[in-house]
Formats: sequence, structure tokens, C-alpha cells
Amino acid sequence: MAALLPPLAVVRAAGVAQGLADVRAAGTAQGLTDVGAPPHPSDLYDYGAIAEDQGALPATPEELAHAKATFDRDGLVVFSRGLEASAPALRAAVDALKDGSNADFRDALLAQRRARGGAPPDFTNGAKIPWVQYEAGCEVDEPLEPGAAPGAGDRMRKAMGFAKYSRPIRERAVEDPRLNSLVRALLGDADFELYQDMALLKPPGGGREKPWHQDAAYFNLAADARVVGCWIALDAATPDNGCLVFERGGHARGELPHFPVRDYQLCDAEPRRDVVACPLPPGGLVLFHGRVPHGTATNASPRPRNALQLHWVASATAALVPQDAPGGRVARFGGAARGLAC
Repeated sequence: MAALLPPLAVVRAAGVAQGLADVRAAGTAQGLTDVGAPPHPSDLYDYGAIAEDQGALPATPEELAHAKATFDRDGLVVFSRGLEASAPALRAAVDALKDGSNADFRDALLAQRRARGGAPPDFTNGAKIPWVQYEAGCEVDEPLEPGAAPGAGDRMRKAMGFAKYSRPIRERAVEDPRLNSLVRALLGDADFELYQDMALLKPPGGGREKPWHQDAAYFNLAADARVVGCWIALDAATPDNGCLVFERGGHARGELPHFPVRDYQLCDAEPRRDVVACPLPPGGLVLFHGRVPHGTATNASPRPRNALQLHWVASATAALVPQDAPGGRVARFGGAARGLAC
């Protein structure tokens, strides 16, 4: 099987002069199989508290105002009772993406892959391109082909660009009226649009970490873009299987330097204050600021940890900025481009 991404060791060896290439290789490309990474430090995702839970999604103007105040202060707001009634249908819809039984998604993915000559897509511009990625070492030559790689769906770590092809995900998550009202409030009562849709799948027994990062570091948007992420648990998410961990209030620190280490990430040694874990039951969700630092540990448990992640951007701030332009994300987030080392 031909590798679609260079090994991280090669990416890192490029040095400061290759900062742009580092960002492109480690920060944005989505190969068919993950490049893999060494284990993370055992204490990297230690936390001091559990994130505050708002309970049910807001149903009144007062509850919306309280949710927005929490979001503005902490960079995140948590609802353990959000989409629990929809969780089984959403989980089934994600399973259909994983095993290829969603034929519309499968066929669109394979057509896009052929059109690109097998090259991985780049999602930094908000493209809704159907795509999947498997855990490192999973032998997959062609994604979602029936019988091509038995059991490979169980080692899938990511699916993207599927909302157009999955009615349950559109109706029960992307277009959920309660969730949309909340997103609008968090964005300052602005019109908004879906920027990215992902299924984040952390298989049991080693589904790898997502190192500490800020999501805005992956988006070719201007510094003043208003972005809200939404992470919806489809399985019980716990510290053991890789629930989200946040630096509460860390969005106020602004744009932090990212480096290609085990991913395009914040340095492991980056100081973090007030770290909180965000365990959630199926259907629970957390909405978070595009600049709040967060990450997830390796899933060393025997249980899967599947989730949907959606990003919305205020339409008035959705204009794209080339990543290597003055004021682009490389200059703002790229540690190597800023002459820094990790």
C-alpha cells in the first residue's frame, strides 16, 4: 500500500525554512491511513475538574443568555441532555458511513478519490468532500469497497463531508432547531453556515490521541472569524476512552503557536491552566470556541468512543484567506513560520 503522507519524522526534519510545507503536511492533509505517532506523555491530559454541565439544551431566552455567558467566559458550554433521543439514529448513521452501507456517501467518496487521482483532500477551506481515514497500520487500498478490507470500518478514525449524504445526521444534528438556536446565540445572533462536518471515531484498544490544539489553526479564515464547534457523543465518552479535555478560558489567550509533532498541535510543554474534562453520555454535547485549547487522549479502553463534530461560522466572517497570505493562518498559528521551536 502506498503511503499518502510522509512520516512525521520526515516532516519534522524539514526545519523552520520549510514551515509552510510542515503546516501543509502535518496540519491539513488527510491521508487514507493515519501516519501514526508515538505514545503521548501519560499525564498530558490530566485534569483538575469536570466541566460545568448545563443539563438540557436551552429552552428559554434566559437559558440561552446563560449558555452564552458561560461560553464567552469559559470558551465552552456543556449539555449532558441534548440529543439523547437522537443518539441511536445518529450512531446508526455513522455506522453506515463506516461500513459503506450508506451507498450515496460511498459512491461520492470513491468518485472524488478517482477525480483527485487518489490524492488526499484538504479541508481547510471548508470543503465538504466525502472522505475517511483509518488508524495507522490498517491495510486499506481503497476505502469502503465491499469486501476490500474486512473489519476495516472498526479501525476507521475519521469520516468527513457526509452531511449531504446522510439524512439522519442532517435532520437530527446539523439542522436540529434547538441546536441551531443555540449556535446562533453563541455567534452573536448572526446568520451562520456549516463549515465542516466530521465523525471522530476512536476505536478501542489504541484509537490514537488528538493532541492539544486550537481548531481555528486548521481553518483558512480571517483572525476575526467567529467559529463555534459542536462535539456530540454517540457513545459514552469518559476519561478512559478519550473524552474531550479543555483548557477552560484558554480562548482568551488568543492564537497560539502550533508545530508538527505527533500532529499539527500545541507543544506538549505549553502551560495550561484550569484543565477540565468533559465526559458525556450518548447524545450529550459540548459547544466550544474556535480558539479554546483542547485534546483527547488515546483510547486504551475496550470500548469505542464515537462522536460527531460540526463547525459553524458566522456568515459575515466566512471569507476565506489563503493560508500563506499575510494574516493567513500560517503566519498567525505556525510556530515554525514565527521562528519558534517546540
